[in-house]
Amino acid sequence: MTLFLTLLVFLIAAGAWLKKSLTTGGAAAAVFAGLSSIFGFGFSGLAVMGTFFFTSVFLEKILHSTDKIEEKGSRRDAWQVLANGGAASLWALGNIFFPLPVLFVGFTAAYAAAAADTWASTVGKRSRKKPVLIRSRTEVENGISGGVTALGNTAAVLGSLAVVSAAYIFNQGFIHPLLLLTVVVIGFAGQISDAWMGAVYQRLFQCRICGKKTEKMIHCETSTTLVKGKMFMTNDLVNFLTVTGSSAAAVILYLLFTGNS
Repeated sequence: MTLFLTLLVFLIAAGAWLKKSLTTGGAAAAVFAGLSSIFGFGFSGLAVMGTFFFTSVFLEKILHSTDKIEEKGSRRDAWQVLANGGAASLWALGNIFFPLPVLFVGFTAAYAAAAADTWASTVGKRSRKKPVLIRSRTEVENGISGGVTALGNTAAVLGSLAVVSAAYIFNQGFIHPLLLLTVVVIGFAGQISDAWMGAVYQRLFQCRICGKKTEKMIHCETSTTLVKGKMFMTNDLVNFLTVTGSSAAAVILYLLFTGNS
């Protein structure tokens, strides 16, 4: 079974690369995340990761959601893959050496938060209403990090629920209703935290030629000016921090309320 799943991961990564969903580096990072999931949690781990990956790619393809404002295009590179799957991979690797139920909780919560953020940003761009910054409630253009919509928030809950449902279906030890609900809520909270950090700390530039605000360092073939946030605070870093924080919160709550690991 492990050999079959390993081959499956390589085939899926290769297919995503051929379909231009992943860059070469992104495909390599996806293989790492997939193998970590398999060796850490077996088929249930791959099912949770696969739910996040396939639903995210599917939504992005059918909704054509990539915006010219965003720093990167529709092909996910290694940093994007690790920003969403790096924390989960660490929980999976930890389970190889120290197999504990709590690690699967952290693993699931990480992908639940990643799915919530991805679904929110992808589906939210189809909203008829402009997004508003979560902190100031002022309207912004689609693609600006920190903007939220009611449609996007609804999608975030559904994305988190999809991942947690996969964990429930394929890991029968992950069945306590309160635990399921808690991880879904934490996944959604991760998306809200992501939006807040995006609005406050993530870097945003302005084009010197056309005046348009963008996440890109080059626009209209010239360098842009930093107008908000910290230069080092990229969208990938924001994603990694919020996903990691969400999974850590799930682990802490699990330990507090169950009294065991």
